[in-house]
Amino acid sequence: MHIVIDARMYGAKQTSGIGRYVQRLTEQLFELDKKNQYSLLLNQAGRDTFQSPRADIKVVPADFGWYSYAEQINIPRILKKTKYDVYHCPHFNLPLRVHHNAVVTIHDLTPKFFPGPRVSRSLVRRIGYGVTVRHALTASKKIIAVSNFTKEMITKNYPKVEPEKITVIQQGIDSRYRPVTDVSIREQIKKKYGITSRYILYVGVWRDHKNIETLVSAYEQLSSNLKQQYQLVLAGQADQNYPEIKKRVSASPARDRIITPGFIDQNDLPALYSEAMVFVLPSFIEGFGLVAGEAAACGTPVVVTNMGSAPELVVDGETGFVVLNDIDAFVGAIKRIPQINREKCYNRVKEFFTKEKMTEDYLKVYEKIIKT
Repeated sequence: MHIVIDARMYGAKQTSGIGRYVQRLTEQLFELDKKNQYSLLLNQAGRDTFQSPRADIKVVPADFGWYSYAEQINIPRILKKTKYDVYHCPHFNLPLRVHHNAVVTIHDLTPKFFPGPRVSRSLVRRIGYGVTVRHALTASKKIIAVSNFTKEMITKNYPKVEPEKITVIQQGIDSRYRPVTDVSIREQIKKKYGITSRYILYVGVWRDHKNIETLVSAYEQLSSNLKQQYQLVLAGQADQNYPEIKKRVSASPARDRIITPGFIDQNDLPALYSEAMVFVLPSFIEGFGLVAGEAAACGTPVVVTNMGSAPELVVDGETGFVVLNDIDAFVGAIKRIPQINREKCYNRVKEFFTKEKMTEDYLKVYEKIIKT
């Protein structure tokens, strides 16, 4: 098969979660699948980051933005010149003129429920999102949902989509995410990011659906003794479209114990996860919650809300806690973290969320496309 992948979002620095997904997917496919031919559509930033592991992987320059008019014109033009078997669009933005043997990955329907200020204020963007998502769901031959929750959301909100068309493939956690036992490495990473004690960790974007303010409020409710033992580390870039989150953090009475290191280099994440007392993902909605899986793979207990897909990653009471979206619930869960066996966190991820299974499942979907 010749598989073309739209990899313009490649890398965490470009689009955070989606970018990491694209990078991880392609790395795993290229490592484990030596039989098929691949072409990647990459913009300049992606080409600067991507290191091809094989000579037969073709890089196609695609220097135009996602969610743009340019992608509507240029991707169909590129595909028309390319003899391909499968086209994989790793997000909902399947161009309207693309129909042939397309598979789309739907991570979540967050823009539908948390559209953000740019979409909320623009009728054109709201209509554009609705049209594009419906096209992706109807024109694609197969749909990959990254969690059971996402599949349920698709079938609930778009009832014309047949459930049989959707395959759930949960993300494999890369083997680089494992407990870092070398204390000197963990201490080095703490020093790099200005962390001076053990800590409660969040990693992700700073947007409204991530519910960071509730985590800050929960941290403030901890006893003075616990706050002295554990800092709160809110990793990820502050988003200028959501200034209220940054203001809430800055105004916190516990601000001197809150660390905001910004973007974290992927190579530093295993040590950062490993040193954390607990990883908290307080989101209102998550498609998969990759960062929570990575933290657990490093042996760190996880606290998540009972909303979205994150509960699919956690065995409540064994590898962390699934709680209501409530400040007191978060406080109680954080206090109970010492009773969690960190080895169980690592073992669950190692058993259920492997890159081998993920890659095998993707290849099965690709093969079904050319057979139907």
